[in-house]
Amino acid sequence: MSKSLAFAAVLLVSLLCAGVVLAQTATNYTDNPRNSPAVERTVSPEAKAESKRLYKEGVKYGLAGLFQQAVVVLQRSVELDPKNADAHFALGHAYFDLKQYRNAIESLKVVVELNPKDEEARDRLGLARAMLWEEDNAKLTAQRQKAAPKPQPVAEQ
Repeated sequence: MSKSLAFAAVLLVSLLCAGVVLAQTATNYTDNPRNSPAVERTVSPEAKAESKRLYKEGVKYGLAGLFQQAVVVLQRSVELDPKNADAHFALGHAYFDLKQYRNAIESLKVVVELNPKDEEARDRLGLARAMLWEEDNAKLTAQRQKAAPKPQPVAEQ
């Protein structure tokens, strides 16, 4: 009985704390213009045209294997036109090719947000998440092996 009462008290306290944290986070998110989605601002036709040109240039860099240059150009394209799903996808792909999986995930999440039916973006997002998990898992395994005590040789008698 006391265990269930203690569990209920802990659950109640954690729910109350979570509500306060969620309320603070939601307020901070909407009040801060830097956190507002970039997708909502209006883009001029000139900016869209320049974004499209930069997107094509970034794709050429990517096809040539110059992924770092592609990232720089595609970031500019995305800044000019945040609704350009193709530029976000190409940016995510370039990050993926650079093995920068966290950045790739962020770019690909925007693509899926802009175009929920884009199966290729969803597949690439899943692959990036899997690669990040694999990379993080390998790092954890290496740390555990380093930290594990080495067995002491048994003395012969």
